[in-house]
Amino acid sequence: MDNEQLSTRGTLSSDGLKEGNEPARIGPYVIYMEAYDLNGNVEKFRKSVVLAHRL
Repeated sequence: MDNEQLSTRGTLSSDGLKEGNEPARIGPYVIYMEAYDLNGNVEKFRKSVVLAHRL
């Protein structure tokens, strides 16, 4: 996502596809996000996630 407006609540999700509609590899990833408000305040988030296959 780039320059998307977000709500104060909700979730973000991924379909597991990279740019070009290629499937991402199964394994661990680090998600990094910066959120800006209209006053110029910035919050930075870093979370570990795992992309897995359905059993």
